[in-house]
Amino acid sequence: AGSFLYILKVIEYSRIGAQSHQVLLLTEEVTTIAYEHEFYREILSRGFDSRVAAMQLGAHDKLLGKLAAMDSLTRSSEGQAALVSRLKKFLEGTGVLGSRLPMDSLIGVAGAIKSLEHDARIDRMAAVTGQFYQFAFAFTGLILVGLFLPSALALALNKNLKRRSEYEEKLALATHTVEDLYDNAPCGYFSLNADGIFTRANRTLALWLGYNRNELVDRLHFKDVFSAEPETLSKLDLNHVEAAKDSTLGVEVLVMRKDGTTFPVSVNRSIVKDKNGRTTSSRCT
Repeated sequence: AGSFLYILKVIEYSRIGAQSHQVLLLTEEVTTIAYEHEFYREILSRGFDSRVAAMQLGAHDKLLGKLAAMDSLTRSSEGQAALVSRLKKFLEGTGVLGSRLPMDSLIGVAGAIKSLEHDARIDRMAAVTGQFYQFAFAFTGLILVGLFLPSALALALNKNLKRRSEYEEKLALATHTVEDLYDNAPCGYFSLNADGIFTRANRTLALWLGYNRNELVDRLHFKDVFSAEPETLSKLDLNHVEAAKDSTLGVEVLVMRKDGTTFPVSVNRSIVKDKNGRTTSSRCT
């Protein structure tokens, strides 16, 4: 009886494992589509285009569909269900030319969902391991009965391992898509810490500036590459009292390339705050 229950538990955990990969894949897809949504919104903020508006609405509908699928898969987990509910709230009021999606918060919630899922997988593995030796002794008796149950177990595990491999490939592809969308967007993306140092920069911005990203990130201050009147530059400085009050703003500056040449750009900035409401960094395009 103990062996039979152990086999049933392994099969059930294999099924749950496939569902777990679905949750992880959907989480990555939600992040990817959210970036698409914000990319179309950025274009629309510069001038209305019906085709771009249709693509943004399509991205919005895809987000709702993915979140509905996540909702059905995470109902048994109170923590994950609450996080999925938060993701749904992020979409409220984000139609054409609606408010920005809080990407840092969205990515943080998505990360929390993945973290809970990884913890659950570790717990399931521990439960299976804890009963392994009990199963090992009982399995000898099971062999005397026949080879049907071991054969059925092997087939079930092989099927679920195949599904798991397929989901892992899709998860890797989704992760690559997110990175590619960020790095090769047709506009420069970057983040600054509270001291004004670059903490992230996409490939597009690095190419525009003529820097290797290793020369830019965690090394240069925004004043090393942006030139404008002091009053204008202070709006990007999070240590400046007035700048820290504005959650979003836009400024016109000159960009100084590594080779000394310049070109004008419009910088849009939004503030990132921690759970205590303290300003920690900014996201810019």
